[in-house]
Parts: sequence; C-alpha cells; structure tokens
Amino acid sequence: AVECIGTLKVTARALDGTIRDLYLRNVRCVPSSKYTMLSVEQLWEGSSMDCVFKDNMHFVANDGYVYPFGREDGLYVWQLQLQRDGCDQ
Repeated sequence: AVECIGTLKVTARALDGTIRDLYLRNVRCVPSSKYTMLSVEQLWEGSSMDCVFKDNMHFVANDGYVYPFGREDGLYVWQLQLQRDGCDQ
C-alpha cells in the first residue's frame, strides 16, 4: 500500500558522464515492495522529464540533461542511486 506521496532524491549518470542529483516529484512510496518502479507518465507530469524509447532509450530532463536507460529481462531499467529510503511529503 502507498504510505506517502512526495519528492524522492536520486542520483543518476547523464549521457555525458556527469553525476547529477534529481528530484522526482509526486512519487508514491511503497516500503513493502522490494522493487522501485517509476511511471513514465508520472515522470512527465511531476518532473517534466521526456522519455524516448526507440533505438537510443533515454530520459530528457527539463534542464536538457539526457539520462540513458536499458532493457533487462523484458523490463526497462534505469540505474539510479536512492539518496535515502522514503520520500519527503
């Protein structure tokens, strides 16, 4: 069950190699789940991040930075580091 909705701070590597902190807004916190899942629609609505699937899968942040993601076992995977468990409400 969703315990809170808020902002989640993560760290991601941009396509140019820089490591950047990102704040994903309006995320749903589900501590009982062993997976961290993101909604592409929610990334757009909450954080203005665009998503490109095609051959070069990536997210584009509103500051122009590009963040690549991949595909593993039929799932799209974006390597992120959570700055802490949970989210700020």
